[in-house]
Amino acid sequence: MKHELAFQGLLAPSLLLCMAMGLILWTVIDRALTGTDMWRWFWRPPLARLALLAALIAATALGAPDFRAPDQGGDLSCSISAWR
Repeated sequence: MKHELAFQGLLAPSLLLCMAMGLILWTVIDRALTGTDMWRWFWRPPLARLALLAALIAATALGAPDFRAPDQGGDLSCSISAWR
């Protein structure tokens, strides 16, 4: 990853922010689905909840500038050869 978040001297990868945003979105969607009793239509509701969380984290990570392709406005100039 190219960017890090600095919080009181603690450096965290930018994927942590994507995970936090995904968790917030998941909480809102989960409460809405629980309130309408939609989870009863799934064979294994805990597995469906986990899949929803993984999909939301992936969706927020794909929207981050770190993970976009160069033709979509991202910067992938940091390659493996740059780490040597």
